[in-house]
Amino acid sequence: MELLGLALRHNCKVISVVGMVKNAGKTVTLNRLIREATQTNLCLGLTSMGHDGEHNDVLWGNAKPSIWVPQGSLIATTEKLASLTQVGQIPAQARLKLLALTPYENALGRLCVAQVMAQGLVELAGPVKRRPLAAIIGILRGMGADLVLADGAIDRVVSVGAGVSEGIILASGASLDQSQREVIHRTVVRVEQLLSPAVTESLGAAIRSVEAAVSVLDHSGSITAYDFPSVLGYELQIMARLRENTSLKAVLVQGALTDKLLTALSIYASRQSDFTVIVSCPCNILVSVGVWESFKAAGGKVASLDSVRVLAVTLNPCSPCGWQFDAANFLAAARQTIAQVSLQVPVYDVCQLE
Repeated sequence: MELLGLALRHNCKVISVVGMVKNAGKTVTLNRLIREATQTNLCLGLTSMGHDGEHNDVLWGNAKPSIWVPQGSLIATTEKLASLTQVGQIPAQARLKLLALTPYENALGRLCVAQVMAQGLVELAGPVKRRPLAAIIGILRGMGADLVLADGAIDRVVSVGAGVSEGIILASGASLDQSQREVIHRTVVRVEQLLSPAVTESLGAAIRSVEAAVSVLDHSGSITAYDFPSVLGYELQIMARLRENTSLKAVLVQGALTDKLLTALSIYASRQSDFTVIVSCPCNILVSVGVWESFKAAGGKVASLDSVRVLAVTLNPCSPCGWQFDAANFLAAARQTIAQVSLQVPVYDVCQLE
């Protein structure tokens, strides 16, 4: 029980499997967690931050891994998918009992919770936004799920941050880039972002008391809120206000931290020591590798109000586009790079998990 064991050791009750790119192997990773859970007495709850378990990928057209669930599990999906008699023309679907309709919907319809009466295959489709996802997870837990697994993608990682998931497994692989070195580099940077350190408890309490999309902390410890409704689309106005502050120590960003804003903030990082950008959650860091490294090279730091736990990284050495890496070399190189930057995160070959 390698993967599940990691979660149980940290007492994680909600785990999100997040793919850095399509075909990274997140559903294979999810299936491994499910199989390992069948060796315990845990009641599983499952949902998705999109649509998973379908026979063929809607965009790529390639075959996708099915999702098998054991009897007694609870799943959150749509009414339509819960009523299917077979999944992707494979007559092996789980038999489900509808337990509850929820007030939430996605592009595929209204969401419901069902119990697996007989083991088999399912299609999962759940909410993509943070609040509905947290609510669905709460419903699954309230109905008896000891452990909830959520299948998601990197463009929805904001939804699985602190307060929703207690542990994240990051799935990456050859589909990210044809260069093995580049895949490892981007994966390691993403892990580094997710492991951004939390601020002190006292500073966190002070920041939480300020309800603003952007605020600043000066060297005297005073926090000033800016009256912007959002970070997105207001980057230039925010920078204009920041230029008025001559005692800037940190910028506090409640929403997404983007390339545009962090690029601008690199100016302050290069001009003064100990300049920090504080985000509400590391999952809100939506910054490319180049911008991230430029900010760090300028002396900037990134911290967070809350921390997230990265349980593991899984790697898929094959891409459906036709290229693949040597699996053993890929795994060894990734583990070595992770160790070199002092990130204490285990790395697995997803193909060895099947």
